[in-house]
Amino acid sequence: MNGASMGGSSSRIRAASIKAASIARNDVNDSRSDNAENAASIPSHHLTLPSANTSADASKYSKRRKPRKYISNMTKLAAVVMTMCLTLVVFFYMHPSNTRFVKNQSSPLLREQLLAHLPKKHAHFHKKQDSNVAHDGTRQLEKSFHKVRSQTDANDAETHIDAVLNDWQAALDDEIVHNFRGGIRWTRPYLLPPLRKVVGQDDVTHQNQEQHKNSKAEAHFFKATNRMRTMFDWEHEWEELLKKQQRDKSGGAASSLGPRVDYTDSKHYMYPPLPADEHVLPPDPAIYPPLQPLSQVMETWPQDEDYDFEKHGYIHEQLWHFNFTNPVELKLAQVLRDHELPFKLYNVPELVEANVKWTDDYVSAGFGGLHESNAGLFGFGNNNIPFASGVAQESPNNYFAFFTPKQWNVHRMGLPPTRNSDWTFSKWAKHAKYADAVQLSYDQPHVYWQAGVDRMERYSEPSKWTFISRDLPSFASPTENFFVFSPQEQKGIQCRFGERGVVAATHYDGGRNVVGMVTGAKRYILSPPHQCSKLGVFTSKRSPIYRHSLLNFAHIQYLKDDTATQEQAKGMSDEEREWLERASQALSVETVLKAGEALYIPSHWFHYIISVQKSAQCNVRSGINQEGNPAFGNRETVERCLAE
Repeated sequence: MNGASMGGSSSRIRAASIKAASIARNDVNDSRSDNAENAASIPSHHLTLPSANTSADASKYSKRRKPRKYISNMTKLAAVVMTMCLTLVVFFYMHPSNTRFVKNQSSPLLREQLLAHLPKKHAHFHKKQDSNVAHDGTRQLEKSFHKVRSQTDANDAETHIDAVLNDWQAALDDEIVHNFRGGIRWTRPYLLPPLRKVVGQDDVTHQNQEQHKNSKAEAHFFKATNRMRTMFDWEHEWEELLKKQQRDKSGGAASSLGPRVDYTDSKHYMYPPLPADEHVLPPDPAIYPPLQPLSQVMETWPQDEDYDFEKHGYIHEQLWHFNFTNPVELKLAQVLRDHELPFKLYNVPELVEANVKWTDDYVSAGFGGLHESNAGLFGFGNNNIPFASGVAQESPNNYFAFFTPKQWNVHRMGLPPTRNSDWTFSKWAKHAKYADAVQLSYDQPHVYWQAGVDRMERYSEPSKWTFISRDLPSFASPTENFFVFSPQEQKGIQCRFGERGVVAATHYDGGRNVVGMVTGAKRYILSPPHQCSKLGVFTSKRSPIYRHSLLNFAHIQYLKDDTATQEQAKGMSDEEREWLERASQALSVETVLKAGEALYIPSHWFHYIISVQKSAQCNVRSGINQEGNPAFGNRETVERCLAE
């Protein structure tokens, strides 16, 4: 807001205040005139005053009347003050810079009262949009941004680009608050790596992405504020679901707000037989792990749908599962780990125990989200157990692509794919339960909760550890064990709390990765390093998307040739189509990681993660294995990854 506009606003506010006060005084004078006229019309015998024959009577009458006059004047003064305050509030919210705040008020009544005073130029805030209108709006703004960013006249582009970005962000905010279904969101072509490498060109050059430092004015593109003060549409729906559940229980009917399918139930799975002994290991790479094209994986179990048990019977696991408490089986698992091959462990004691302990209230207290007295019930917040730190991330749909914010140039790349939110863990947990209960659609807003433990925490006294380290001691151990087998290279603990539908874009980690599932279940799709060139991964360290891809594998289904599919795929760019055609041939293996299980992901193996229900997972990495497995590739394989 510039000085001129501020001065103009102040003048209007002062004028409005003076006018309001004048109106109030006129109302008072009119009231007095009306009272006088009414008094003149009353018969004279009704106006007879009490006897004033004595000074005592006069004094008594006088004392009785004065308080009424005093109270009347105070009431009038209060009315004037309230009118002036209301005028100031209305003029404050009328300013264009405040319309976004008005939209997101937590009180619908207050929001309607304030919007009633907005000028006609902001009339679009009054309209209740449906999902199609909302999606068309953001799609058009995205196209507008692409057009402006492509202008050759840089000065002219800069003149308009900020306005387009702000409008685009405001439209997305509206969709998130009102729980809109936004339809298919295609990957922007300028956010994909070049399809064919050119000598001297890297991912950064392709994006026209210079080294960029975000300004304070761009901070709101990366972090949403006032979310905790906002009443979202889904919260009203959730409250109604809880009321209905209570009515059903009162009536004796069975009622559940949990997921439609509980993927933690072992009865849904068929497991492959284990190798007879360690002498047959390592296995023939043509046999284990059994790889198949990604298109086949997605056709058997479409990304954004529940598994079709009627059609397929069971979920057929492909990775070997070893019992952690069985020394013989654990020794077999170690052979696979040493040969950089993926596998799973079950019956992991600390994961089983944490599964019981990690209720929503317990975890919320661990993040400092409960009132101090309630957090104290779990022992958090005192000198012995410090709070852990975590943050919520929001997306307008279920797809979460990770990036480095400080390197993301909004003027060249547009809005980032996700944004941090000020939600507490407790609010996230409520939304995750809502997502399970209503089977939240892929194109509705989703939220991911992320947390981490600093690598140095393990060197402090265990009594000073956060609940994550205390409950997962093998992950936090400063000494060698099966999960942390190179303690000096441990990079800390990362935890991800997912809700139904959340998808984490495919990426690789340099470190040898052990993922432990504490609650719920997630689906992991793994691809070996030598499939790198098919996955659309950014290979330049200067890219904000380094080591990650922005391809949404759910879009592989739109490569089909039938008329109906092609009609749906009209908005897909040629660049995305060609990349998806390549990705569909990427060799992959999938598994569902359930509560109490751990998954070993070798160095530089790609993993694409789908939360099939509300879940909590933590992982720890133990340094980089440079050699990898000759049959599947290694660090050098991904570093020279080229799109051929």
